[in-house]
Formats: sequence, C-alpha cells, structure tokens
Amino acid sequence: MVKRIDVRPWQAALQNSDNTYVVPSRTLTDREEFRNQLRREFSGDTRILDLVNAPQWEYSQDIIDFEFNNKISQQKAAELGKVNFNTFLEYESGYLNHSIQDYKDLLNRLKESINKVI
Repeated sequence: MVKRIDVRPWQAALQNSDNTYVVPSRTLTDREEFRNQLRREFSGDTRILDLVNAPQWEYSQDIIDFEFNNKISQQKAAELGKVNFNTFLEYESGYLNHSIQDYKDLLNRLKESINKVI
C-alpha cells in the first residue's frame, strides 16, 4: 500500500479523507484478501470503509480487471465506456453516487465496445 498525494492516471486509487491517495497493489485472484487488507489498514477511515463495504466495490474491481485483462488505459476505458475521465475514476474507485445499475451499464458498454475494437 502506498500513500501519496499525487496519482498517475494509470493507478487505481482510493482518495483518503486527508486528500491523499491510497494506491493498492493486488493480483486479480485475491479480491477478498485485498478488501480485508483495506478494511484493516483503514479501520478508522469511514469513507474508505463505506466504499470497500458497498456493493459498488465489486463492480469497481470488475472495471479494473477489465482494463488489466484487455490491456487498456483508464483513458481508453473511459472513452469505450462513453463517460468522461473523472467520472470513470469515480466508477473505478467504487464511489457510491453511482447506482449498481449504472455500474452494470458501464461494464456492458465496455464489453460491447471492446468487442467492436477486436
């Protein structure tokens, strides 16, 4: 886990309550372990815990996995998903201001778009 103030566009990050970013590293096979690690390391930060414990978090991880598996950047994924870059980062971080249906719709657009590109 790296705590830093600046985050490169290719890094999946969660913004901490002190306006720093948490840049997690994980393999694609340890999603629950990763979630538990975030719960332990940020047990006092309700904002992070709310994100990690919400159903949207699973979908955000699906989005990150999609980028990784298809070897595309966040910017390219935002374009394929037909959302602006900042909104895409919200989805990727599991923000709660998007409904579960919004997450599903974004993932469907990504999958449909990547099939057209291939």
